[in-house]
Amino acid sequence: MVMEMTLVEHVTPTFQTSFDYKLDDVKKFGNFEWRKLFAEKYVKIGFPKWKRLKLSQIPLGKLKPHAEAHLEGDASKLKTIDEALRENLVEEFSGIEFKGAHPKFTLMSQAFFNTGFFSEIKECGNVYVHYDLNKNSTMIDNSTVAVRKNSEAVVIREVTGKGDLRVSTTIFFVERGAKLRFFNVLIAPRTSLSVDSNLYILKEGAELEVYDIVLGSEKMASDHECRLVGTGAKAKFTSLYFEVGQERADLKYDLIHSAPQTIGELNGKGVVSGKSYVVFRGNIDIPRESYGVSSQESGYTLNLSPMARVDTIPSLNVKDNRVNAQHAASVGKIDEDKLYYMMSRGLDEKTALKLVVEGMFKPVVDAIPSESVKRDVENGLLSRI
Repeated sequence: MVMEMTLVEHVTPTFQTSFDYKLDDVKKFGNFEWRKLFAEKYVKIGFPKWKRLKLSQIPLGKLKPHAEAHLEGDASKLKTIDEALRENLVEEFSGIEFKGAHPKFTLMSQAFFNTGFFSEIKECGNVYVHYDLNKNSTMIDNSTVAVRKNSEAVVIREVTGKGDLRVSTTIFFVERGAKLRFFNVLIAPRTSLSVDSNLYILKEGAELEVYDIVLGSEKMASDHECRLVGTGAKAKFTSLYFEVGQERADLKYDLIHSAPQTIGELNGKGVVSGKSYVVFRGNIDIPRESYGVSSQESGYTLNLSPMARVDTIPSLNVKDNRVNAQHAASVGKIDEDKLYYMMSRGLDEKTALKLVVEGMFKPVVDAIPSESVKRDVENGLLSRI
């Protein structure tokens, strides 16, 4: 059965702010000519009026270089984005078009970045990046990762601390036969606004695993777009979130099967409590002639409060009937019988609830290859219960 749909692109209303970054602001940093191209586009558009996030103002802060990023690894090339631009290492990626969460924020990353990195992995490599918002309350990140043919890479990006604004745009290029595992970890509960845009391009036979872990930010917009452009490419996304208080998060994942016999999987798992609100959107797109595709999406959210809300919005756009595509999503409350059983064995309610939540998240936490990051995530989860 072919599911034919005509997609009408939604135009998001925009607004202007009394203070915004201007073309002159890029002169403070290096690589002016490269930044200028994006800054000229940036100043012509407004910020999106995201109703889901109640976004009506942007906590723009003073731009200053961020020298506190912890960047380490054994990649073939691992440099700051400024160094990479000076050495023309990102030239091959400069023509890639990517809207991300919204063009305003993507262009902000490309024009006004004060941090970011470039990594090229040949054969085998590991990269760890840590951004501490306590060191710089306005963090604008522009990064690129290239995993070359038949190579294997693990990339961990961890963001912690309290800040006003964190905007990130990253392009991942995974060549033929290469494998990438990416751990995207945000533990920044008191950060005013975080916008995360990630593009993944997978060539023939490439394999990708993404673990997206969101623990906080008062308002969070996350966009992951995966383009499976090579025959036999595989992508698996695991999303983990825990929102509390009045936090709001809009999480979006796109699997675009632009080549035959590609495989995609999206699994979302989360918890909401207090008056928090999460929108979880998973889109599977299978164009015509992409035969032999297998793609699936599933999601489960545990709701701990009658005032919390979750909107799960799965979407299938299938134009070839020689595929296997499916989705499922559910929202549930805590199992009272299970909780009662655990408490009857001597546990108090908080400890019992802690064990239930830990059990949900344990497979993802166990997959983290860094013990320090694993501890940070465990502590972040505990602080939310």
